[in-house]
Amino acid sequence: MGPGQPESRPLKTKPMAWAAAFILLILNACAVGPPLSETHGELPEASEGMGRIYFYRTDIPLLTALEPAVIVNSKLVGHSQHATVFYRDAMPGRYEVFLESDTENVLKFTIASGQVQFIKTFIDLEITGTELAIELVEEELGRQEVHSLTLLEPVETEEIEEKPPLDGRTPDWG
Repeated sequence: MGPGQPESRPLKTKPMAWAAAFILLILNACAVGPPLSETHGELPEASEGMGRIYFYRTDIPLLTALEPAVIVNSKLVGHSQHATVFYRDAMPGRYEVFLESDTENVLKFTIASGQVQFIKTFIDLEITGTELAIELVEEELGRQEVHSLTLLEPVETEEIEEKPPLDGRTPDWG
């Protein structure tokens, strides 16, 4: 150091400060509420003449801070949050679902009156990085997995409508 310049000291971090920050991070990630099995018992039934889509994310230890928007037929219907489940009633018809953070992975399916679909958010590990993605899950597995999650109350959103055909043509849902 030359004359007149302040002395440079290495940055010291107190172990207790790091421990406190880590504990707060863990508590924040876990603070979603009691599981569905304790608060509601069973999943609520769909409205008359409607189908129901459940969106859930299990207790994924990584990427807990990420809460990507869930888009259904071009409408934001909620956010995929750590260890939670939410649902939307849907008119019978065709649907496209994707996460705002993963627009290349679009799920396409049809839903009938009284039918239930489960969409799970999971960690997609790839060479290029790790991200959240979604997949359709069989109803039996979906019902089992959501029992330990917190059911988020429905928020006011526009009713989800069937995806209209493109230019009057039936899209390829294969």
